[in-house]
Amino acid sequence: MNTLARLMRYLFGLQALAGLIGLVGVVCFPLILMTRDADPDAQAITLRFMAVHGTAALWDVAPGIAWWKLRKGKPDAAGWAIAASLLCLPLPFTGILEDAQLHAHCWVIFATLAHIPHQFLELAVGITGLAVFLRPEAIQLAAEPKPERIQGDGASKFWEWALAVLLPAGAVVAFIWWPHWAASRSLETPRVPVMIGIVVLALWIEIAFHEFGHYVAGSLCGFKLRRFHVRFFWWSVRNGKWTFEFSRKVSVGGLVGMAPLNLQDFHRRTAILSAGGPLASLTMSVASLAVLYTTPIGAAPFWWCLLATITTVSFLSFLANLTPQRTKHFYSDGAQLFQLLSHGPWGKVRLALGMAGVSVLGEIRPRDWDIGLIQEAADFLKTGRQGMFLRLLASHYYLDSGRIEEAVVHTKAAEGLFQPEAVLKPGDVYAEFVFVNALYARDLPAAEAWWDKLQALKKLDYDADYWRARSSILWLRGDLEDALRAWETGNEKAQKLPSCGMYDFTRSQFAELRKALDQGVPQSSARTENPVGVT
Repeated sequence: MNTLARLMRYLFGLQALAGLIGLVGVVCFPLILMTRDADPDAQAITLRFMAVHGTAALWDVAPGIAWWKLRKGKPDAAGWAIAASLLCLPLPFTGILEDAQLHAHCWVIFATLAHIPHQFLELAVGITGLAVFLRPEAIQLAAEPKPERIQGDGASKFWEWALAVLLPAGAVVAFIWWPHWAASRSLETPRVPVMIGIVVLALWIEIAFHEFGHYVAGSLCGFKLRRFHVRFFWWSVRNGKWTFEFSRKVSVGGLVGMAPLNLQDFHRRTAILSAGGPLASLTMSVASLAVLYTTPIGAAPFWWCLLATITTVSFLSFLANLTPQRTKHFYSDGAQLFQLLSHGPWGKVRLALGMAGVSVLGEIRPRDWDIGLIQEAADFLKTGRQGMFLRLLASHYYLDSGRIEEAVVHTKAAEGLFQPEAVLKPGDVYAEFVFVNALYARDLPAAEAWWDKLQALKKLDYDADYWRARSSILWLRGDLEDALRAWETGNEKAQKLPSCGMYDFTRSQFAELRKALDQGVPQSSARTENPVGVT
């Protein structure tokens, strides 16, 4: 239902865009009419064009309002969406109204390409819209969360709106241009199902090559690969070992996670890593175009169309990624470059987060981090996924330094910023919250709430962090025997983790937990006024 609601919102937006384009034509065509007074046929054609497109623009007012209301999640969005869905149905008009209806339903071009009657597609879209938006929850499903606006992050509404117009316009121009180019070279155009498959394949190839560009640039600058993600395929280092996972949870098209071996010249090296992806996309676009223009006459339709599509999507990806913008939870490569090179507070945020990566690869433990830098970055960034991670870093520093009260305070602050959909592995964060609330804060209600969220995940990773959380909450509940068994299982896994600062910190937490277990069950599972330290 979520996918259908967003698809309908997209179609309404497409209609609104077509209506605006038609309205521009209506405004411009009187100028043409004035230059052709002596040509009655030209006057008649122009007047009909204006009537058809003017009516179509009026037709698309309701879908345009519905798109805006749904995007913002307004309470009255359902009414507008239902009205727009009714206007998507194939109404029995003739003459100018019939032509206006076809122009208003700009997406019927897909019916033409698929060689099916446009009435079938109109009926399917209209009925789907009614079925979706007669449900009250569809408004929130179709709503688009507003990206955070943080001072100095490089993102702006202007660039986001510009891309929203330029990228679809570029795709439409390419869609029109390439078949004409192919016809001029006597190349056959593939059938619609094959073209759809080509577009999907080209997107996957572009994403993989873009992320490979990040990897190459990062490797040359002293970073080590920790995660490689292309659509549904995830390769990542978990507990010191490479693992593969097929997941339908797609927060971004692709992602490369790399950890620095050290923090020397960190900003310049990270900027090169960020620039590697867009440069790879541009390189692929130019290379595909060069090969395409050497395609011989009579080449297979599949290959020239694939090269043309890769050329187009790679160049559009280059523009989209290099332009500073903020998506739902992530920044584009261009925004990251701006943050790294601006020498402002964002540079400190990136550096503070980079310290955690060093601890994954080297001997530096959380207690060795620069807590002043972390605090300064956290004071600046008070929201979002990165703000949450900064507070978790501060909590790890204080736990590893034996300053329990401050660690609990920062964990609670991280809880307030946590958004599960913004984190690739929310189970790791749930387990951390359970452990700190149970062992150090002695806050059973909070620990139980986070434990329930962890258990509700469809796929659990039964690693050392999971068993550490399980042991701590069983201990706080008073179930000492099961808590000891969970500790044994988790500690065995922790001892097998590679030797590095972050995993040494994990093993030290198991040691602290064992001290609490050896002291017996806590006297009370109620929340205390002050956190209880473990000695």
